[in-house]
Amino acid sequence: MVPPYGILTISITVNRADYLKAKEVIQGLSSPSFSQMRMLEELSLVLAQSGISIKLITPSEIKISCLISDAQMKQAVECLHRGFELDQLS
Repeated sequence: MVPPYGILTISITVNRADYLKAKEVIQGLSSPSFSQMRMLEELSLVLAQSGISIKLITPSEIKISCLISDAQMKQAVECLHRGFELDQLS
């Protein structure tokens, strides 16, 4: 199925230990239907590291919205604070 704007984006996330193997596998899948492949390194899954279950992620060019359970909201806010180093005194 072709998306409405003719561009299909697929994103995957792997552990750092699996990065090179994943890169090799993805490059092996290359075909004329791939117009571009980007691999981003040195990223972190802040919420996943804290065991917070993300129910839905909605990304855009300017923000990322994550839906989580109410019970984990306080933990998620604290985790994001630490992840973005907002808890550090200047």
